Amino acid sequence: MKIKCLATLLASVMATGFVNAEEADTSLVKWNKVSATYVTEGSDDSDGLSLSGLSVGGSYLLNDSFFTYAGYSSVSDEYSYSFFSVNIKGEVSLSSLGLGLGFKHTLTPNWDVFASAGFISQTAEVTVSVEGYGSETESTDANGTNIEVGFVTAITNALQVKGAYSVTNLEYDGGSDSEDSFNLSADYLFNENFAINAGISTDGDTSIVGIGASYFF
Repeated sequence: MKIKCLATLLASVMATGFVNAEEADTSLVKWNKVSATYVTEGSDDSDGLSLSGLSVGGSYLLNDSFFTYAGYSSVSDEYSYSFFSVNIKGEVSLSSLGLGLGFKHTLTPNWDVFASAGFISQTAEVTVSVEGYGSETESTDANGTNIEVGFVTAITNALQVKGAYSVTNLEYDGGSDSEDSFNLSADYLFNENFAINAGISTDGDTSIVGIGASYFF
């Protein structure tokens, strides 16, 4: 049902854009950018873990309507405890790579709506070290798709805000997983190129908060 609803929205955005395909693009929204963001991820069922790390990504307009995007993130956290005087340490890490293609349509000079679809690959790794017994590492790989619809608005020449709803479907050995999330981010530009960014993403159970820097070109 989630995929069907997103597909309908995606088709609506593209149909609106094709109807107005002959109109010049007058959007003030900036799409060409790269960013680096420090992110912290917390979950209600993470047993006290708070994953944090670096996320890098960007988007690029191929023409007035289509854009491409890519992103990579790597977050981790450590924990330790003692069991009958034996010290046990562990590390949990999660890396994610995504890339895809999107379609955007300008509603007004300050408002763009968009729809995108892409591929996502994730690797989760857990390392446990037991004092006097060495360490052991296990990892799980997952691959799938991500579909997103949303808007980008240039509130002022210095402030740009993006809001989106996305659905991610992942398949891994022994099962599959699907989750939807709401995402909100903003860039504040000091000049035509440099900006600070901040954002939050949540699926109801897990929240990701980030702050970093962006370069527009």
